[in-house]
Amino acid sequence: MYKNFTIKEFSDKTSEKNPVPGGGAVSAIISALTASLGLMVSAYTLNNKKYENVSERTKNIKQELEKSREILFELAEKDSELFLKYQATDKNNNSLLSEVTRENIENSLHIADESLKILKMSYELYTWGNKFLRSDAYISCVYAWSGIKASVCLINENKKSVSEEIYLENINKITEKINSETDFIINKLPEVMLSNG
Repeated sequence: MYKNFTIKEFSDKTSEKNPVPGGGAVSAIISALTASLGLMVSAYTLNNKKYENVSERTKNIKQELEKSREILFELAEKDSELFLKYQATDKNNNSLLSEVTRENIENSLHIADESLKILKMSYELYTWGNKFLRSDAYISCVYAWSGIKASVCLINENKKSVSEEIYLENINKITEKINSETDFIINKLPEVMLSNG
């Protein structure tokens, strides 16, 4: 549904007094657009004699970014579906509420995971991609970061409605790893800018 919207249609839909699309869907769409920006950098790096040494890796990144973009469109729609499912759930049925909340958490985790993949690939493109598009690759890193952090924010909010300790411990370990990998890459960006500038 959302991937067939124009940008204005999605923006208008988001601005309505309606809970969907909400933060999860928006973060997924932002990350999908981030993949598109990475694809542009890939396109200008491929079939360019100056970057023949990274041609194969650029092709792989292009394929992975295309895959991530499609997955994120699906996750955006799923986020809205899951919120509506939660809204319709009997609030006195704790077991069912917990189950639906876990579905929401896992969808946000999937968005964060795809966004992290995009961040890693964008960072690669930033370091050795077409130098005339370094600012685009940099921006791609920044927006991938925002998609990750937004997803982790939603995960932390939804965790409040889950009581299973083992499940929560596992989610905490996963989000800590995601945050650690994300911050490691983002913190390297200024160093790369200075050394390659």
